[in-house]
Amino acid sequence: KEVLAIYAAGTLDMGGTVFIHLFGAYFGLAAAWVLGKPTEEDERSAEASPTSDVFSLVGTVFLWIYWPSFNGATAPLGQTQQLLTTANTVMSLCASCMATFAVSAFINGKISTVDI
Repeated sequence: KEVLAIYAAGTLDMGGTVFIHLFGAYFGLAAAWVLGKPTEEDERSAEASPTSDVFSLVGTVFLWIYWPSFNGATAPLGQTQQLLTTANTVMSLCASCMATFAVSAFINGKISTVDI
């Protein structure tokens, strides 16, 4: 799949992150299929707590701060590719965050930090 995406589609993946996340998505779908539907007891015990919400928010902030520089570091040093990779990562983060705010407001009627 990587050869098809890189050579046939002409994509550029600086650190191999697209393919790593693609593998994780397929693995997660396969694991969910093998595990089956959760029981009612599992669904009741899966409620979020204020502590988990805070840790989730802190993790999101760390990703926002460090992910663009991590992606930019995989590009050749001192070339425009490095700047473009970092700028593209920031724009992607902004677009995904705005989309999450919009969907959260549409579904819940308000913006929820838990959705972020």
